[in-house]
Amino acid sequence: MVEICKKVFDFEIAGFELKGFFEFSRQFIILTRVHFKFTTYHPLFRRGQGEAKEMRKFEMRPTNNEGKLHLLVESVINYLIVMTIISSPPFSFVECYRFLARSPNELLHQTQDNKIRKLLKINNLNVLFELSEAPQDAIDLLVLNQKSTPEILSVIEKYVIQWLDLNTDLQQFYALAQSDQVLKRLVNQYYGLRLVGINDLFEAICWAIIGQQINLNFAYTLKKRWVETFGESLDYAGNRYYLHPDFACISHDIYKELIKLQFSKQKTTYIIEVALAMQNGAISVEKLRQLSFAEAKNHLCQIKGIGNWTANYVLMKSLRQREALPIEDVGLHNALKNQLNLSQKPTLAEIKTMAQNWQGWEAYATFYLWRSLLDE
Repeated sequence: MVEICKKVFDFEIAGFELKGFFEFSRQFIILTRVHFKFTTYHPLFRRGQGEAKEMRKFEMRPTNNEGKLHLLVESVINYLIVMTIISSPPFSFVECYRFLARSPNELLHQTQDNKIRKLLKINNLNVLFELSEAPQDAIDLLVLNQKSTPEILSVIEKYVIQWLDLNTDLQQFYALAQSDQVLKRLVNQYYGLRLVGINDLFEAICWAIIGQQINLNFAYTLKKRWVETFGESLDYAGNRYYLHPDFACISHDIYKELIKLQFSKQKTTYIIEVALAMQNGAISVEKLRQLSFAEAKNHLCQIKGIGNWTANYVLMKSLRQREALPIEDVGLHNALKNQLNLSQKPTLAEIKTMAQNWQGWEAYATFYLWRSLLDE
């Protein structure tokens, strides 16, 4: 898809009436085949005082018969190209969307009308993109505020594949789940759900530290203050979108400000120390990927503020280590209690026994159990 679209980007947007566009597009369908989407509520396609709200998609094929008419149509769709990302089936966009929409206080992505919007920094540009459901285990990707260059599309595609874990084959996990009394129900109920991750290592560690020993609602409140105060933002179409703070910009100078935001002294120190450790190379994705799971967990636990739960959470959500099991997690305990109809939460020893059935997929088992809490 990216290669086919390369020839689009050298042309300026040409203005002409909506009626003319449809006439052009009918001939364009005969001439060429490029995957794109256009929306008639875009300012280019206004009809009188009103705006049409329909969305259409054309599937076309390349040809050498490229005349002036062809270039005009390409120039109009320059900012509206949609890249389709194919996942390894099964995949449920609806289930991933439901998880991402779980808190109205989330700032690092926005969910509305079954669309997901997220801001990324790409080559010093703040790039806002939108994801929507596409047929056959796929996702449509639309860049909203920049030209959809092949480089930008490629970076976002890789990001989304990692974020939504689209390359993982779930068949082995689903086969394993059939012999587990808890997972068997959950995989049928949330069929196609992926382990939605946190690609940025510093963000994953900060979120884990923020969430230590407080309820989830207050954790989101602290995260919101942290991101609004120290993260970059972009205003687009009446909404503000945020980037997570960059570890390279964090120093001891922010200590007093974090305290004012109601961060505890411990959490303030932990976040600053993690940022400094990443600045000097003591922690990095590259370094962690070179280690075994046990070695990576031990390496993280050497950092002040990172214990067993935080290390497992980070390895699960950012490094995609499937054997990661945050066994101390209160949400995991509550989910197991609910699913097994227990009178009290299971003990750590009982969870360890249950987890023997999840070997190699502990992270996914945990994630599906977390998902069940959204239905409570």
